[in-house]
Amino acid sequence: MAVRNFARIAREFRALPRAHKPVAELFRDALGLAREVVAFDGWGALTLDPATMLVTGGVHEHGLSAEALERWFELEVTPGDYLHYRDLTRELTPVAILADTTRGEPTKSARFREVLAPAGYQHELRAALRSMKQTWGGVFLLRRAGGPGFEAEDESFMRELGEALGEAVRATLRASNAGADQRTGRAILLLGENHEILEASPSASVWLDELAEGQRDAGGLPHTVRSTVNGARRGAERGTQISAYVRVRGKSGGWLNVHASLLGDGKVVVTVEEGRPIALATPVLEAHGLSPLQGELLRDVLLGFDDVRIAERLSVTEKTVQTDLGLVLGKLGVEKRDELPRKVFFEHYARPVKAGAALGPDGWFLG
Repeated sequence: MAVRNFARIAREFRALPRAHKPVAELFRDALGLAREVVAFDGWGALTLDPATMLVTGGVHEHGLSAEALERWFELEVTPGDYLHYRDLTRELTPVAILADTTRGEPTKSARFREVLAPAGYQHELRAALRSMKQTWGGVFLLRRAGGPGFEAEDESFMRELGEALGEAVRATLRASNAGADQRTGRAILLLGENHEILEASPSASVWLDELAEGQRDAGGLPHTVRSTVNGARRGAERGTQISAYVRVRGKSGGWLNVHASLLGDGKVVVTVEEGRPIALATPVLEAHGLSPLQGELLRDVLLGFDDVRIAERLSVTEKTVQTDLGLVLGKLGVEKRDELPRKVFFEHYARPVKAGAALGPDGWFLG
C-alpha cells in the first residue's frame, strides 16, 4: 500500500466535483486516487436513488460477464443477502468488509457464491455514499482469491472516500441541473467564486425572497445564503469539509434547509428547500395508481423500514400502514413486501440504467 496521508487524499477527493462534470467521470477520478492508497483488483461505483436505494447508474472495472452482472443486479434487489446498501446506510459507519460481516464465511453470501467467487474474487469492501442523511451512491472494491483480505486501515480510508463522494455526487447532480430544475418546492443556485449567481432554477426567486428578511448583498443573495456559503468556504480552508448547512424559518413561518457545497472549480451549489424526504418519482406513482400516502409508504418499504418506523414517519397508525401496504402490494401485483424492490427496479429502473440515462437533481432519471 502506498503511504499517503489520508487527510491529503480526502482534500483531493473534495476537489473533484465540477459544475458540469458527469458523475461517471467523478467516480473514475475518485477511484483512480483511491488506488494510490488501497490496493484492489476490481471496483464498481453506483448512483442510487435516495428515495428508494435502487441503482440508477454507475461505472465499473471488474471484468464480470454480462450474465454475472445481470445476476448481481437481481441479488441487489433481493432481500436477505449481506451488505445491501439500504442496510449498510443505516449503520453509524456505512462501510463494511464482507469477510468480517459473515464472520469469515463469505460463502454465506449469495453474491459471493454466484457472482464474485466464479469471477475469481475472494474479498469485498463496500461503502454507502451519504450526504444530508440520504444515500446517493455506493462503492465496492474487490480483491482476487489468493491475495490479502481488506483490513481496518482500508475500511478507515473508505470511510473518508464515502464521506467525500456522497457529498460530491449530490453536489454534482444539483449543480448540473441548477438552471433547469422545475420542482417548485426548492431553489437550486450555482454561484461563482465571487458569490455571483451563474445559474438558478425557475423558482429560485420565490425561495430567495422567502429567506430575505434583511438586506440582500449586491448580488441579490440573502444573508442566510451568503453566510452558509462562507461557512462551506471556511471548512474547505481548514481541510475538514466542503459543505455547510443551516435550518431557518422563512418569512411565512415554515422551516427551510439551506445547504451549500463547494465544487472543485471554485463554484458553489446552493439548495434552499423544505425539510422533507425526497419523494418517490411521479412516474412510479402514476404507473400503479398510488395515492401520495401510498407512495410514501412504498418509498419507506423500499428503504427497509419496518411498520413501526413507517407509522412514526408518516404520523399514522400501524394498522393504517398494514392496510395501505396491502393495497400497494395489490396495485403492484406482488404478494409480499420483500418482492417490491425487485418489482420496482426491473419495471422502472433497469431499462434507463442500461441506457445510461441522465439523472436529475433528486437522483431520478431525467425525461
